[in-house]
Amino acid sequence: MSTVRIGKVELGKVPRVVGTITTRASLPGRGEVPAYPCDIVEVRLDLIGSDTPDWLAECRAIESSGRPVLLTLRSADEGGKWMGADQGRLSYILTALEALSCVDVELLSGICGVVCDKALQLGKPVIVSYHNFQRTPGLAELEDILGKMRDYPAAIPKLTSMVKQAADIETLNALLAKHRDKPLCVIGMGAMAAETRVSFPLMGSCLTYGYIDASSAPGQCSASELTRRLTARNHDC
Repeated sequence: MSTVRIGKVELGKVPRVVGTITTRASLPGRGEVPAYPCDIVEVRLDLIGSDTPDWLAECRAIESSGRPVLLTLRSADEGGKWMGADQGRLSYILTALEALSCVDVELLSGICGVVCDKALQLGKPVIVSYHNFQRTPGLAELEDILGKMRDYPAAIPKLTSMVKQAADIETLNALLAKHRDKPLCVIGMGAMAAETRVSFPLMGSCLTYGYIDASSAPGQCSASELTRRLTARNHDC
């Protein structure tokens, strides 16, 4: 597998936990940066509010403490709270990309190409994401989506879908099994998929997401719990 890093965190050799911040209270403020229980800190600017004072300085403080920051300003079309047009959030995302380790942009957004081109210029990765809150598409459809993501050289693909039956988990397992040559993040949502937050990383998903303060997706557990369980499983291997 080719070497890909978010900040100084290498992806692919061991599962990496992304801890998601959804409230302003979880940002460091003027005090000491907390020891967040994760490898990468995702700051959900759409949830804490793009009007948050000094949000970029807060993110930089986290980076200075040794953990890379992934900035996400999620569109309402894919489960986020940004209600405006894509172009309205582009300046936030590009500002974050210049200053931080990584950003997230949805494959189906109108700004994916612009963000990925800028990331390539900067030599940084981008989480190119797809979210389906209704169902898990069939394997052929997922393959097509993944192919479009990998058309962007800077992309780390992230595919997230709702799991309603055991066959959905089998489909996502099959996708992971076929694409271990490059970093790929696969996430199942919903009560049936809770265990996949641990099992998928052990099968090769390069990232798994847990919350630092409050769940931001169906079936999500805490980053501290994910870190504890994955560390224990890795020690057992």
